[in-house]
Amino acid sequence: AAGQAAEGGSERSIQELRQARKRFKAKSREEKRAKRKARQDHAAQSRVGARAVDHVHTPAVRVVVVGAGGWYASQVHLPQLAVLERRTAMGVPVRVVGVVTRTKEQHQKAEKRLGHAVEWYPDLALALASEHVDAVDLLLPIPHQGEAIAAALRAGKHVMSEKPAALTLQEACSLMELWRSLSPGAPSWQVTEQWAFKPAVQKIRQLVDDGAIGA
Repeated sequence: AAGQAAEGGSERSIQELRQARKRFKAKSREEKRAKRKARQDHAAQSRVGARAVDHVHTPAVRVVVVGAGGWYASQVHLPQLAVLERRTAMGVPVRVVGVVTRTKEQHQKAEKRLGHAVEWYPDLALALASEHVDAVDLLLPIPHQGEAIAAALRAGKHVMSEKPAALTLQEACSLMELWRSLSPGAPSWQVTEQWAFKPAVQKIRQLVDDGAIGA
């Protein structure tokens, strides 16, 4: 009987020990999760704080919208630029400071889209000559776009242009050669092809680079 009692006590002790170990492991997991979440929250707050500080201390990129009187500018680019202007957590703030339009009426309509006053430039050359302009958003008919891109790059302005990059492949290649010739320190030039980073497009590019397809 004494042996059975001792054996039963040993089993209870083992069970209690196992339960204690389970509780300890569960508590340890909870503590690790809490610490991990605290680190993630701190990192997220730090990133937001850094962006906010950058926004305060980084000068805004001053943009002129060229061809702001067109439908696409009015319905797409100007409203989206207005949204970017209001974002306070961006690392590099953006400010539209002017528009190039044919008429004063188009200029006034652009101001309404943006929600604030901007400079009116009746000619692209005037905007490119201004030291208060850092970048241009080009929304011109494709036959006139290449000349405008080249002029802006030569003037040292960053360029965002709509697709296609030029009217012909030859003109596009000439623009690329011009941009490369301005390096180092060349202004940025982006063609707004919104599919450039889609996984399928990236895969096709990889296949071409690897020689799997194409000449």
